[in-house]
Amino acid sequence: MQHTRSRRFALRLPVWYRILGDSEWHQGVTVNLSTAGAVIEGALPRSAAGTVVVVISFPAAAGCLAARGRVVRDETTAADGLGRFTITVPRYHVERRSRVSPCVDALLQGC
Repeated sequence: MQHTRSRRFALRLPVWYRILGDSEWHQGVTVNLSTAGAVIEGALPRSAAGTVVVVISFPAAAGCLAARGRVVRDETTAADGLGRFTITVPRYHVERRSRVSPCVDALLQGC
């Protein structure tokens, strides 16, 4: 059986993410997206072994992509923890901003 890679799209979109169960949200930007995941520029949470919750904003629309996934690659090399990491996302859904949880909704007001 041949493995096919998902097509990647170079889109720089605002993203908020956290490890499931953590209260702190981190802000970053997508480098590229596919139907299977995303590459994100930002600070990788220290406990990145768990499930990652992500919300990607579509600034020109009234929606956000919401998903849960896991970190599969960490390219962070800077001492301050900033860099790139790749997440895999088995399922995602698009939500209206008004339906996104209140704590994330406050973050999205600037988009």
